[in-house]
Amino acid sequence: IAVKGYSGDQLVDALYTEMAEFGLLTKYIFGTGIEEINVNSWRDIEVLYANGETVKLEEHFDSPEHAVNVIRRMLHLSKNIRIAVLKTPLVDEDVGVTASIRIVNPQNMQKEDFVKGGTATGPMLDFLAACLRYGVSVCVAGATGSGKTTVAGWLLTTIPDNKRIFT
Repeated sequence: IAVKGYSGDQLVDALYTEMAEFGLLTKYIFGTGIEEINVNSWRDIEVLYANGETVKLEEHFDSPEHAVNVIRRMLHLSKNIRIAVLKTPLVDEDVGVTASIRIVNPQNMQKEDFVKGGTATGPMLDFLAACLRYGVSVCVAGATGSGKTTVAGWLLTTIPDNKRIFT
């Protein structure tokens, strides 16, 4: 079997990636330095890198149905990937699907890392930790990729083991 523009090995790789993995998104999902993949429509995909750079891909799905099928397979990915998906009737049929795919890189951040990175000051973090320790509810909010989970994770490490936590 031959397909114009593909060697035999390239064709086998393309077929395998499409059938058993996540098509054109596979290399980005398992790539390094990638924080987020935004599927705005079947023909509009952006990749956000850890350094803040956003790249609009020239690659795209073959059709709205192709995008839906690939995204559907992604719903079974590992726990370090978060995916939020909208499809018809919430998005137009010709769009197919929209998705935000977050690749969460677990980090063990310390208080000094937040201060050094400009996320918060030491007294701010001390105040939040004291609030939680003494039963004051805290809501952590912010934009995608702003560090909500990382800050909340650190805050939870400041709570004594005998306290009950509800999230």
